[in-house]
Amino acid sequence: MLHSRTARRALALATGLAAAGAISGAVTSEAFATTDVLGSGAAVQRVLHTSIWIPGWRGGGRSYTSTYTGTNSGAGFAEFGNDTGRLDISKDPFAAALSPAQYDGFTTVDSGPTGPAPGGTFTPQLGTGTQLENAAYAAGGSALSTAREVTVPVAQTPLAILLSIPGSVRVTSGGVRLTSAQFGQLFAGTVPANNGWNANTWEALFSLTRTAITTSNTRPAGAAITGVQVRTDGAGATLNLKQYLKAADTTNWNIAGADNGNSSASTDFPAGTVKLGPNSGDTTEAQAVADRPGSVGYATLASATAVTGGAFAATVRTSTAGGTTHQVVWATLQDNTGAAAGSETYATPDDSGFANLYTGANANIGNGLGGVGNWVVPTTTAGGSTFDPTGTWTASSTNYTHAWDPNLYGNSGRTAHYYPLSIALFVLSWKNGAWNTNNLRPQGTNAEAATKSYLQYAVGTTGQAALFSSSGTYYAPLPTGGTGLRDIRADAALAAAAL
Repeated sequence: MLHSRTARRALALATGLAAAGAISGAVTSEAFATTDVLGSGAAVQRVLHTSIWIPGWRGGGRSYTSTYTGTNSGAGFAEFGNDTGRLDISKDPFAAALSPAQYDGFTTVDSGPTGPAPGGTFTPQLGTGTQLENAAYAAGGSALSTAREVTVPVAQTPLAILLSIPGSVRVTSGGVRLTSAQFGQLFAGTVPANNGWNANTWEALFSLTRTAITTSNTRPAGAAITGVQVRTDGAGATLNLKQYLKAADTTNWNIAGADNGNSSASTDFPAGTVKLGPNSGDTTEAQAVADRPGSVGYATLASATAVTGGAFAATVRTSTAGGTTHQVVWATLQDNTGAAAGSETYATPDDSGFANLYTGANANIGNGLGGVGNWVVPTTTAGGSTFDPTGTWTASSTNYTHAWDPNLYGNSGRTAHYYPLSIALFVLSWKNGAWNTNNLRPQGTNAEAATKSYLQYAVGTTGQAALFSSSGTYYAPLPTGGTGLRDIRADAALAAAAL
């Protein structure tokens, strides 16, 4: 067992990076020295592009501008017509305001688009097909379009579960550990009464989690858990949260809306959930939780550590966010869901300033060998071994690519404890040739070559290594080291090479 998480990072970087980086730098910078590389979409990818990859890519001797605008995953899909069959240049306000306005070279999402089954018929459609078929129609303007969208997995990041404890309750020391059932109950509004405290109170929750507290409240009333801060519709973070809870807590989360990224409809969360917000971005979400003592929420770890008034951490911290003194903390989650009561194990999202996520060789690709997560690697034929860069990483609503895994400890081989709730991050772009279709104009000069170079850098040796070299950003490389299609970084490199 690797007791040092720093040692695990070193091991992850040492195994398999060369495979993903073999094609990096294949395009020369001279061909697009003045080209803008434009991207937008998932808010959780903003720091990834603006602070890590764009500076690193430009630092390789390239002299041009590169801009990424964080919106949300829904906007990433919408710009390329994945749901409607029509491009929407307005979804990136920066690129749309240029003169002339330009489509992005890439958009970003937190789940892969749907598409036909491997080897199935592909028919571009005006909003009535799969997301890949709709995008093809949007780019080419007809059912005869030959344009094809390419999905590139690029990284992963922890989704932190945030607790803003009311001032009348204080955790005496340490942090808060949640079993999968307790996590599900907390977000479903079904925390049971316990130890004389009413249901859905902080005292009842902490009695169940065996967290030592002091409280100025009297039984049975206690301090109410006031609700869940949620994101605006279309957020990939919401989608991953709900899909994880559906797998980890079937009692509360077997709901109609578990497989979408929305929060506005009554069916999007369990009936008992009190929804607060909605919040328009990842950083806004984290701040909203801190500002409202008594609430809970979810945000990437980088956003959780950047709130004003007192950042979230693995152990309770005093915060003055929102104008009142209270405690904030992110939860440590059970990583062996399904284990017998009393034998639960837990993992934190933080690894001394880096993401504590699984990046090893044992990725589950649905081939009967098991492993971590569920990576639906696209192939040219059903059950085949040839990678298809224009295929879908989402086979169905119940068979989709995700990096999270409620039983990550067991599925990884029980060698170390990695945080189980992570978001797989994707980039959408266009296969070579699609860039010349009329509907994708106007584009910046040589935008295709520049975007390809950038994405090859991102999934190559240097770009992936940068994720474990940037403390406090909390991104992690893709899983690597597996044989064949189980090497997700190598698959990503093949996808980027098709641009």
